Amino acid sequence: QAPGEAEAQASYMCRNGKVDAVCTEDTDCLVFGAGLMIRDMNNKKEPLTEITREKMLADLGLTNEEFIDMCILCGCDYSAKIEGIGPVKAYKFVQDMHTIENIVEFCK
Repeated sequence: QAPGEAEAQASYMCRNGKVDAVCTEDTDCLVFGAGLMIRDMNNKKEPLTEITREKMLADLGLTNEEFIDMCILCGCDYSAKIEGIGPVKAYKFVQDMHTIENIVEFCK
């Protein structure tokens, strides 16, 4: 039993070498730092999808902190979505301004 959210616990176990990957449909595990996410375990017709966190960050051209800020801007389980900001706009904001603090200041 996880003491908190399952993705947070599974990601902790992945970061600390207790498991090789997190099998989930919830991309929160990438925000929580899981090195490898496996999706589509229940899809018998399609192959599994592997997302390697480091490759994803490199492909996006974001640091860990920028990625977390982008995810917060997109909305998460712990905060309301910001009206008018979706993944494309959040990504562009983070690329241009790098921190959520800079983005908030810009939007004032």
